[in-house]
Amino acid sequence: MNLKPPQPLQFHPNTNEPFLRLRNHKNVILTPYRLDDTTGLVRILNDPLVYKWLYSTKFPFTLEDAKTWLDQTLSKSDAMLAELADGPDYISGTPLTAIREIQEDGTDILIGNITLARFTHGEIFNTETVDWENADENIAENLKLETGNPNIIWTIGDYLASTHHGRGIMSDAIQTIVYDWGVPKMNVRRMMIGAMVDNPASIKVFAKNDFKFWRRITDFDYSPYWGRMRDVEFHEWTL
Repeated sequence: MNLKPPQPLQFHPNTNEPFLRLRNHKNVILTPYRLDDTTGLVRILNDPLVYKWLYSTKFPFTLEDAKTWLDQTLSKSDAMLAELADGPDYISGTPLTAIREIQEDGTDILIGNITLARFTHGEIFNTETVDWENADENIAENLKLETGNPNIIWTIGDYLASTHHGRGIMSDAIQTIVYDWGVPKMNVRRMMIGAMVDNPASIKVFAKNDFKFWRRITDFDYSPYWGRMRDVEFHEWTL
């Protein structure tokens, strides 16, 4: 468990957008997405070293796909920034989902994504098996809890450009978004994540951030890349 005090939110000198600097990789920041991130998204999400581990991202991922996704994402992040401006005790999510690397000339490039969202695998709530019958009801119960409720179950979604794999960046990004944003600004107290069992790098990243093995489910999710159902490990974090 990381008990360092949370870092303050900073503002980008060129764009005036809010950002968090990673705790250990000082040249990497978390910001909202931008309209000109389309080419960066296409570059990353058409890399087989990235998309083969993703569940729902289509392939190939086109510029039109990127524009549609950005429209939806920017609408959500703008709403969260408006919440933040009102100064509430807690807000409903994080707008700082774009991972960027600052270059020597002061510009930055998009290198990945990290999200904190409500967990929606209702089929594994409150059961030792897989309960499809009550899945929708369980999801609805988690979604209707008010912002800041400590009983909300959250999850993390993430990916990183393959050019930056193996540097500890994603582990640092998870630590930063959880302890500098999720805990102080969203009152995150419980998270659950799923990873394909043959993606040990992802599992290791979460283990470094105090996620504990919860259960493994055989043939849990269909992967378009692999063309078959995959076994998934779920890991849990509590504060």
